[in-house]
Amino acid sequence: MVVGKKFGFEHYGDVDVFEEKEATFELTDKKNVLIKVERASVNPIDITTRKGLLAKGKPLERFRVLGNEVQGEIIELSDSDSQFSVGDKVIALVPSGGDAEYLAVAQKNVFKIPSNMSLDVAATFPMVAETALWTLDSHFYELKEGDVLAIVGASGSVGSVALQLARAKNITIIAVGSKRNEAYLKELGADITVDYRNEEEIAAHKNRADYVINASLFNQGEDVAVALVKETGTILGLNGAADTSSKPEVTSLFLQRTKEMTNQAAIPQLMAHYEKKPIQVKIGYHLPLSLEGIKEAHRLFEDQKGTGKIILVKE
Repeated sequence: MVVGKKFGFEHYGDVDVFEEKEATFELTDKKNVLIKVERASVNPIDITTRKGLLAKGKPLERFRVLGNEVQGEIIELSDSDSQFSVGDKVIALVPSGGDAEYLAVAQKNVFKIPSNMSLDVAATFPMVAETALWTLDSHFYELKEGDVLAIVGASGSVGSVALQLARAKNITIIAVGSKRNEAYLKELGADITVDYRNEEEIAAHKNRADYVINASLFNQGEDVAVALVKETGTILGLNGAADTSSKPEVTSLFLQRTKEMTNQAAIPQLMAHYEKKPIQVKIGYHLPLSLEGIKEAHRLFEDQKGTGKIILVKE
């Protein structure tokens, strides 16, 4: 058992709802690994949750601590037969609770870090890589040789990883991003790059894509996705199904996981991939794992300043 800080809120609102509290962190029957958090990652779901956009009008009933992925060091174990040891550097994926100095978690949600993966990447990799993996899953569509796949938001966290994973397939990849990221997208494996601000470039590839992944932040690239998809193509949205009323034959899907799409199914597969062929993850900011650091991270997301993952680091 240890005492440390946790950062959260008691009601929904802007960044000023965050507050710091002292808490006790200890193992339980279900949470048998205690981790000292070294890095926590901030994701778009944190912003929508803090604003209450997923609450359906219901108020909070308890102090809510965000944070789905952390990197840290194991300081206590209750399972003598564990595959882990005290002192191991690991990542953990949890529904919430990562924005804290310590985290008690079930061993099934703890994963070893490949030897060739930096701790910064480890803190930012799991959720984006797992989401990217599911965007290419055959549950949604089956990519065939010669197909055209467009990725809107391809320079973002999920889009860039999806691009790298898709590159293993014999398909044409159209990567949609800003002009300044053109060289980066080519480096990741894009066959064609499209500036989302350039109407002529978008028009040049109109109705060309068999499949479109809309990985843009907060679904802002929906219009571009609809423009690029074929009349009988498929759009997969990360934040909701696209409005395809202008193309009624298009299949519009939302990335909702099936019961088979688990952390335990995805993360070992992705870690094994990384050991053989490292995946680039763009890191935008390092901020302190503190009350002010979390507030600033949320401001940066809302202001859309820069690209890349935001890491909260325990100093």
